[in-house]
This record gives sequence, C-alpha cells and structure tokens, in this order.
Amino acid sequence: MLDSLLEKIPAYLRIKIYIKDKIDKGEWAPHSKLPKEEELCALFNVARGTVRQALNELVNEGAIYKIHGKGSFVKPIGYVHEIDSTRFVSFLEDLTEKGINFNTELLGMDIVSPDEQIKSHLNLRDNNEKIYKIKRLRRIGDKAAMYSINHIPCSLCPGFVINESNLSSLYNQLKIHCNIQIDIGMRIFNAVAATKELSQLLEVEEGYPLMYVEQIVYDNSGRCIDCAYIWLRSDIIKFSITMKKRK
Repeated sequence: MLDSLLEKIPAYLRIKIYIKDKIDKGEWAPHSKLPKEEELCALFNVARGTVRQALNELVNEGAIYKIHGKGSFVKPIGYVHEIDSTRFVSFLEDLTEKGINFNTELLGMDIVSPDEQIKSHLNLRDNNEKIYKIKRLRRIGDKAAMYSINHIPCSLCPGFVINESNLSSLYNQLKIHCNIQIDIGMRIFNAVAATKELSQLLEVEEGYPLMYVEQIVYDNSGRCIDCAYIWLRSDIIKFSITMKKRK
C-alpha cells in the first residue's frame, strides 16, 4: 500500500523523503557523505537532473550541504550561541543575526504570585505583587530546541500582552510597549537530566542531558525586569565564550 502511494509521488520528492528519513533516523550522522549522484540515479532509476533537483531543495531547506568536487553531506542541526562579556545578546537576536530558521510557540501566559526564589531574584518587596509567567517553546528547523519560562513583574508593564504576532521578541515588546531598555544580563549554566515533562516538550527521552540556564536581566536603571529559566537541547545548541586574560 505504502509503495503504491510512493509511486504516485514525483521522483525528486521520493528521493528527498528517502534522504530525510535516513537523517531523521540517525542512520546518516552529521557531516557524513551522501551516496553519489550516480548511485541515487541507479537506486531510483531517474536522470541526474532529478537527483540534483532533490539535493538542491535539501540544501535550501538546510538539511544537507555541498562541497564542490567532493559531494553532498548531512548538515548538523543547531547552532553555536556566542557569549561576549562586553554585550548582552538574547537567543532571538543571535538566531536572527545568523539567519537561522526558527519559530516560537506560546505555551502559556498567566498572572501569578511569585514563589520566594523569584521574589528574591526580582527584588520584589510587596507580598501582593504579581508577575507575568510566560512559557514558550522554540524550534530550530523542525526540532524542539529550547523551552523557557520568563517571570516579569506586572508593575513594570501593566496590561502587557504576548500573542502569536509578538511572542518571539519578548524584550523588544517590553521596549516598545513599556519603554524598558535592556542593559545587563547574567546567566548561570548547569547540566540537568530531562524530567518527564521536559522530555515531552523537547522531544527527547526522559533523563536526556539538557543544558539549564538561569538568566537574570536588568534594565538601564538597574531594575531586575526578568528572571528566566531556560532548558536547551545539548545536541542542538552549543555555547562559545570569549574570554580575555587579565593583565
């Protein structure tokens, strides 16, 4: 039944499905070389132009890359987030600057009472003060890569609303609607095992190693405007830190 359905699909799409299936199942690892064009021609009984159409589309989709004279290779999923101590760059800004395909899904936005840890981070002294609790899932390509929970004092931006049209750039929305200028960010890194909830959100096995980041952000007046908890897939997102030796 499946074979008969595949026969009705254009040949170049069958080749794409075949290659992506091999990559998704892990049979072809990142940077591994794909079969030669003539091998794919023989396997699918098609002309070289059909194979090249499939390969070119996979290049445009970011699944593979080509090296002139050497062939086609599996492209690694993910990116390296570069940390420079002289400037604070959000994950969104970095992804955008590097032209990496990503999308963000809003999982929830609620007004809640903060726990003691959040109150301490945000320097909240009024026991009745509420915060915005914003949950988002970010994908790189089609892979779930990052789950974040932001905690922002309601008093800083009354009536603040995040929806599908503005959910990606949280700090930019705070700047536009509440005139909050981000100045300093502090990040604490830790390695954690995926809980059942995190494994479902990030599409990994329970116990899978994740990078956990606790991020505290201040505006240009020194107010703490956000305490964020971020979980990242270690197979997709890497970190590079620039350091300068003290004299």
